[in-house]
Amino acid sequence: MSELELKPCPFCGGVPTLEEKDGTNYYRYRVFCEKCAASQAWEHIDRIAISRWNNRVENIVRCSDCCKYHSFGNGYGECSFFGRTMKDSEYCSNGLKK
Repeated sequence: MSELELKPCPFCGGVPTLEEKDGTNYYRYRVFCEKCAASQAWEHIDRIAISRWNNRVENIVRCSDCCKYHSFGNGYGECSFFGRTMKDSEYCSNGLKK
């Protein structure tokens, strides 16, 4: 596997894509699975985003299953770790299962 090849989604096996977001004088990158909405934090360098996607950790948790997350009941909720609104279907590696 080359350095820039993406591994399949660890949750659903879907084919992920590298998203690019144009900011003010910089670009940001993240890997996103359109099949199950798994994603990662935005990175400033595409190779870092890909490397972090491919090098997985064991404690990946869906927001709706995390004790740091309070669902609003409409598909969104508040994450106390990140301090922002997120989708129930998102994942992160800072979560703790309920």
